[in-house]
Amino acid sequence: MSRRKSVLAAVAAICLAAGSPAVANGDSRQPSSLEAQESDTARAAASTVVWAVGDSCDNDHAAVDCDDVGRLIANDAATDAVLALGDLQYENGSLTNFNRFYDPKMGRGKGLWSKTFPVPGNHEYLTAGAAGYFSYWQGRAGDKSRGYYGVTLGGWQLVGANSMCAKVGGCGATSAQGRFVAGYLDRAGSCELVFNHHPAFSDGGHGDYAEGRALFGVAYQNRAELFLSGHDHTYQRFAPRRPDGSVSSAVGVRQFVVGTGGKTLTGFKPDRHRTEYRQNSRFGALRLALTPTGYSARFVSVGGTVMDSSSGTCHS
Repeated sequence: MSRRKSVLAAVAAICLAAGSPAVANGDSRQPSSLEAQESDTARAAASTVVWAVGDSCDNDHAAVDCDDVGRLIANDAATDAVLALGDLQYENGSLTNFNRFYDPKMGRGKGLWSKTFPVPGNHEYLTAGAAGYFSYWQGRAGDKSRGYYGVTLGGWQLVGANSMCAKVGGCGATSAQGRFVAGYLDRAGSCELVFNHHPAFSDGGHGDYAEGRALFGVAYQNRAELFLSGHDHTYQRFAPRRPDGSVSSAVGVRQFVVGTGGKTLTGFKPDRHRTEYRQNSRFGALRLALTPTGYSARFVSVGGTVMDSSSGTCHS
């Protein structure tokens, strides 16, 4: 199936500048340290390093929680940005909860607030209008009536999408959000990434989501390389896919589910195993090194173990 980018006459854009227990399932690769993986110094120096994770802080103080994930990211001196994939504060994202729990563990207390680009999840909207979320993030979350926006990082066009579709007038290609996503991704010679809360595909307990599938479809039609989500409290890597679920290394969009930010990990559906790699035994985050022509990706546990790695080139 061929694809071409949508060309829009006018697009409203919000551009944010970047600030400089369960059984694991996966392949047979032996875990290795993050430091051992970083052998290509020249390539690393030319990369924009972006961490991504969602489903993070709870209103408690568990022995291992989002504080450990925040420390993992903050201790990486190469970190340029953090993509926060929704459900960032449980059980509801009130401003009080954000300030008391999220902020010291993954926000200002770790020096990450000004590097973070967030998107809302369903728990943010348990507070009317996601008011606490928008108050905490201020302009970094986009306009509070929309909660979606675009940003350029390292030659990549990134869209933070709002998969709480009923709250913002929809997610499909003809919705205001769909048109915005298409327009922002429509940049010649660039690579593209969409991040939101609800996955298009997931082998976790929540399963696939129509909202995520709608946004995934827009990402696909505009030749995006990556689609990042959370919601299921697991880590999952999928092969590049079309919106109908068929695999295509040539034109497909690779999806990651990274709901391993600190909230209790959950299981997988026993009758589904569509992933290339998955695990639900360790908290951690996805580390992306973005270059003008592609990416490398590693899931790093809070203990510093690289549990999964992959890479790809951008669509021509």
